[in-house]
Amino acid sequence: EPLPLVPTFGGVCLLSEQTLRAVDPLTGQTLWSRDDVPAGSALFGDEQRLFVTPPDAREAVVYSLLDGQEVGRRPVPPLDQRMVTRGRRVVSTAASSPSS
Repeated sequence: EPLPLVPTFGGVCLLSEQTLRAVDPLTGQTLWSRDDVPAGSALFGDEQRLFVTPPDAREAVVYSLLDGQEVGRRPVPPLDQRMVTRGRRVVSTAASSPSS
């Protein structure tokens, strides 16, 4: 099950339905928000970038944590192959092909 929130140095990013928000953890103030993120997306990232992977997608949309603007897209393994994320890194399993 994807996590709907990611703590970062600059705030906490959370997804509720299709609204993605970055919130200051001390004041609760919304730093920025977007209303165009698919519900059920997985979130991971570091102090600069937030990676959002819609359900069943093999590509993450990358957002700046400063202002929530899209800065790119990156390929990611399917959710069922992701073991753990740390910052913007993903550890995954991959099916190996049999040797001939």
